[in-house]
Amino acid sequence: MYRNVGLTCSELWLEKLGNDELSQAFDTNNQLQKCLPRCERQSETTTFTFSKFPIQSAFPQHPDLCLTLYKVARICSNPSRAKVFEESPDHKGTTCREILNANNSLKLCTEKGVPIASTITSNPKMTHFLFNYAENNFAALKVFIKDPYYTLIRCDEQMPLITFLGSTGGLLGLCLGFSLVSIFEIFFHVIIFFTG
Repeated sequence: MYRNVGLTCSELWLEKLGNDELSQAFDTNNQLQKCLPRCERQSETTTFTFSKFPIQSAFPQHPDLCLTLYKVARICSNPSRAKVFEESPDHKGTTCREILNANNSLKLCTEKGVPIASTITSNPKMTHFLFNYAENNFAALKVFIKDPYYTLIRCDEQMPLITFLGSTGGLLGLCLGFSLVSIFEIFFHVIIFFTG
């Protein structure tokens, strides 16, 4: 049916999660590179936007009109549900007979679920009913997953021997005024003391 067509793209991408195809990206030189592994910490920012659904000016040409018609026609096809529907305020004076007639005889929509403009404009009552029904009973939710990006943070806890010796010598020189020249001076004075 039509309502699943829009989901096929996302289903294909969700099935590919973890595959090698999704673990590669183009770098700044337009070369295909393997993506780096994820970090231990990852922060994601979310943004929310909303708009009224459906939009009255676009609804008669939108496939959601056909989805609404099919939904209400399914309700009216079941006798017990049709009785509850006609007793509720949702029907706004439109009977199940009119809805089933619009779905079967009038052919408001093609087999692919696209509204036919000529029959839609000749049935303003049905279009208005379907719009009101969709406005009161439907919600459209679109989720977009942004391309993730990662920041690699390397923490070195060990200090190499060269760095340790350099830091120790620098601290001794800073705090004591001690240097290699001082060591030679000490040896020089010790030698003079014993020889002299």
